[in-house]
Amino acid sequence: MKKPFFKQAVLLLLLIFIIQTLSFWVTPHFNFRQSVQLSLFVLSPLLVSVVFLFINPIRALGGALFFLPLLIVLYFAVIVMPEASGADALSYIAALIYGVPLNILGIWLFPYFRKFFGIK
Repeated sequence: MKKPFFKQAVLLLLLIFIIQTLSFWVTPHFNFRQSVQLSLFVLSPLLVSVVFLFINPIRALGGALFFLPLLIVLYFAVIVMPEASGADALSYIAALIYGVPLNILGIWLFPYFRKFFGIK
């Protein structure tokens, strides 16, 4: 049985991992190996989406999409404007604290968003 949106969910999860790794790697503080390790740590809330990838890929896509804005805000706070935001590397703990609930919320609500906006 072919599952719809499986490729899109896998590509989104890989794209989030690659962009997060590169965002750490371009800073002068981390080499590539450390960037990969830190990305795996920061993206650990996406394990819920990885589990749902094999159960229902559409829900996994929703979980990753709900987690993405948090990563964008943290990237801006830590890497782009650390002086203005007063943030440091510990700000990524927020990704762990708020990431799992956001991921579960996305997994739960994404089918309703699809139905509301008419996405097939």
